[in-house]
Amino acid sequence: HSLHLNHNIQMTEGLTISRLALNKYLKYYLKDSKLPLINKLNIFNFMYSGYFGGRTEVFKPHGTNLYYYDVNSLYPKVALEGMPGIKSFYIKSFDNNGLNINELFGIFKAKVKAPDSYLGLLPVKSKEGLIFPTGEYEGVWPSPELKFALEHGYSVVITEGYNFEKVPSYFKDYILDLYNLKSKTKGVEKRINKSLLNNLLGRFGLNIVKPVTKLVDNKTLDYLLSTRQVKSIQEIAENRTLINYNPLIDYNVCMEHGVDYLKALTDNKNNFNIEKNIDIFEDVSVIVSAMVTSYARVFMLKFMLNIIKFGGSIYYMDTDSIVTDIPLENIDPNFIGKDLGQFKLEYFIKEGYFISNKTYCLVLMDGTTIIKSKGINNNSLTLEDFKSMYYLNQN
Repeated sequence: HSLHLNHNIQMTEGLTISRLALNKYLKYYLKDSKLPLINKLNIFNFMYSGYFGGRTEVFKPHGTNLYYYDVNSLYPKVALEGMPGIKSFYIKSFDNNGLNINELFGIFKAKVKAPDSYLGLLPVKSKEGLIFPTGEYEGVWPSPELKFALEHGYSVVITEGYNFEKVPSYFKDYILDLYNLKSKTKGVEKRINKSLLNNLLGRFGLNIVKPVTKLVDNKTLDYLLSTRQVKSIQEIAENRTLINYNPLIDYNVCMEHGVDYLKALTDNKNNFNIEKNIDIFEDVSVIVSAMVTSYARVFMLKFMLNIIKFGGSIYYMDTDSIVTDIPLENIDPNFIGKDLGQFKLEYFIKEGYFISNKTYCLVLMDGTTIIKSKGINNNSLTLEDFKSMYYLNQN
C-alpha cells in the first residue's frame, strides 16, 4: 500500500526490495544521466576483484565506559560524491614509476608497500574475511583508497586499470528525497523508505552471472559440488536435490576437490562463450558499487585516524559503526547530528566484550545487556559466556 501510494511502484514488479528500489530509480530519477553498465566478463572480473565490503574488526576485545556510534546512512552519504561516467578506457604503465594517481579515477591494479602503522588502509580478501595488512603486496583497488593510502605513507605503483570520467553524482536527488522521507515518517513507512534508500546502491554490485537453480540426481550433485560455487542445497527426495549454484566452473573449488580444472572447462562448453550460453544481469555496475564502498571505507578511516590522533582508542567497528572511549563531539561537535553522514550515539556502554566480527556483548549504563552473535541465536548466549570467551579463552 505504502509502495504504491508514496512511491508509485507496484510490489509485484520485483521479488526483492533492491529490485523495487532500482525500478523506482530508473523510472523517476536517472533522467539524462547514464550508468556505466559493466557486462563483459573479463572486465567485470577485474573490477570485481577490487570490490570489497565494509570493514568489521576487533581492535580491543574488552573495555569500560565506551561510546557506540552509528553513521546516518553511510553509503547514501558517500554516493553523493563524484561518480564514474560512461566514458572509460583501459590504461597501462610501461615504466617502473607507474601511473599518476592524481590523474586517475576508476579501479586499478597496484603494487603497494604499507608502513608498519597501527591501522592498515588497503583491504585484501582472505579466507577469514577482509584483512588490512602491512608489508608489500599486490591487488586491485578503487582510486579513492589508493590516493588515501599514498597520502598516508604507503608506496603505491599503479600498473594498469580502467580510468573513468568523473561526473556529478547521479544518485543525489534519489538519496536526498528518500532520506527526507525517512526522516519525516514512522513505523512501517519509515522502514520502507529506509530500505529503498539503503538497498539501491548494493544492487549494482551483483555478480553479473545469474545463479542457476536445478533439481538434480546424486551423480550431477557430486559433479556440481566439486566444480562450482554452490549457494544452497536442499534434499527433496531420494536421489533428488534442489541446488542453487554459479554456472561458471570455479578454479579454487576444482583444486579443493582434486578436479582437473582445464578438463572440466573443455567438458563444459558454456564456460567458453558465457555471454551467449549463460544468463547475465544487464543492469549491474560493479564500478559504481566498488566506488561507493571505497568512499565509505575512506570516510570511516578519516574518523578512526582522528580518534587516534586525539588520544582515543578504537575497540570495535562494523562498516558504519564504531566503538571508542572518547565522545566524538570532543573532537568536533559537527560530527554528531541527524544529517546524512553525521554520527548518532547508539549506546553508552558500561562494559563491553568484543570477541570477533559481529559477536559482542554490551552492558549499558542503565543495566541493559545487548548480545549479538554471528551464526547462532543471540538468546543462547549470556554475559557469563562472553566473560569465559574473553578471560578463559573458551570457545
